[in-house]
Amino acid sequence: MLRSNQTDEELMALYQEGSEEAFKALYSRHSGKVFGYLKSRLSSEQEATDLFQEVFMKIHKSKHLYNKSLPVLPWIFSVTHSVFIDGIRKVERRREDFGVDLETHAAPSGEPAFASISSLLMDLPGNQEVAIQMRYVEEKTFEEIAERLKTSPVNVRQLISRGVKHLKGLAKEGDKP
Repeated sequence: MLRSNQTDEELMALYQEGSEEAFKALYSRHSGKVFGYLKSRLSSEQEATDLFQEVFMKIHKSKHLYNKSLPVLPWIFSVTHSVFIDGIRKVERRREDFGVDLETHAAPSGEPAFASISSLLMDLPGNQEVAIQMRYVEEKTFEEIAERLKTSPVNVRQLISRGVKHLKGLAKEGDKP
């Protein structure tokens, strides 16, 4: 049974032992701070919400890594910051890989960037389209893609590299008046 005056550290110890109530108490105490941190650093509430969910999934998956001799709140924010940085890197990597700014690139009709890139994807040869879709949308590993396409991870890397080059060319053609 939880007491209302238990410290974060006591709650975390109980959570590590499997107490769902201890997690609920920690979540109740700190979820607003975590969401506020993310929302103040991101341009959209949807991005903040997505990363917020990732933070608590990562906390759950790594609760056994928490060092009981340290305060809980800095550990939670360490996890939060790590998830935030990973989220930023993921977006930047996609921008670099596709050679376009995914936030501002739009089709001539004014449709959203994703729709524009999706239409470009359809112009790729079959395996390139599938490999890029699996890598960047489904976030599959090269090994998982290779297994599905019945080829080697090295070949998957080549398919993706060629596909990205092809996409860059298509995107540049689409930007011409």
